[in-house]
Amino acid sequence: MVAAVAAGAVLGSALFALGARVDAGPLGAQRLSSPSLAATRLAGPPLADSVLRDQVEGAQLEAEVTACGMRRQGTVTVLDRGDGPEGLTNAHVVEGADTVSMTGPGGTGRGAVTGAVPGRDAAVVDLGDAHPGEALQPGPRPEPGDRVLVAGFPAGQYRAEMGTVRRIEERSSRGGTTPVLLVDVRAIPGASGGVVADRWGHAVGLVAARDPGTGWAVAYPISEILGNPARGSVNC
Repeated sequence: MVAAVAAGAVLGSALFALGARVDAGPLGAQRLSSPSLAATRLAGPPLADSVLRDQVEGAQLEAEVTACGMRRQGTVTVLDRGDGPEGLTNAHVVEGADTVSMTGPGGTGRGAVTGAVPGRDAAVVDLGDAHPGEALQPGPRPEPGDRVLVAGFPAGQYRAEMGTVRRIEERSSRGGTTPVLLVDVRAIPGASGGVVADRWGHAVGLVAARDPGTGWAVAYPISEILGNPARGSVNC
């Protein structure tokens, strides 16, 4: 019998997944002295906040999954990598699921989980008959001090909040070690799989966890996800 739970509540522990597996805790994590990838400054002026929020909102889908004896709620971020839109979310959102129900600007649809990203709490979703309003292009990794927009569906309600990348650290999760962004926006269950967008409207991070020391959002740089092709299934 599948246990019914309130949307978002089941992610109360899962949202700590990345932060809880830091080798030395949030204050002892290895801080990077400089980004490992050059954050190329983009040409042209940044978008006005209202334009940025509208663009990002169209590329966010609320996700619901029933698998492994529970119902989970999270977020799917839609990217355009040049060959059509695809969805990204966290592996802990879609564990054990073959399909995902997604709701966005174009209504509700279903898509398939097509694979997990090795060593990352990330999975790729075929959008199927879900119709987002936008798809974001990937952007370069931001630097500490950069202003960004963090968006998703915490507790099942869309939310977009400006914040600052406070630092970049090396953290361990799911058998892999990777740089992560710490952004001073409060992470709430259901935001898992949401986006960190730069001021030019590019997706630069995928929200994966809540830092246990600060409560801030912990996100993988998008380059860390796209540089590791998804494969296999996301098991319970």
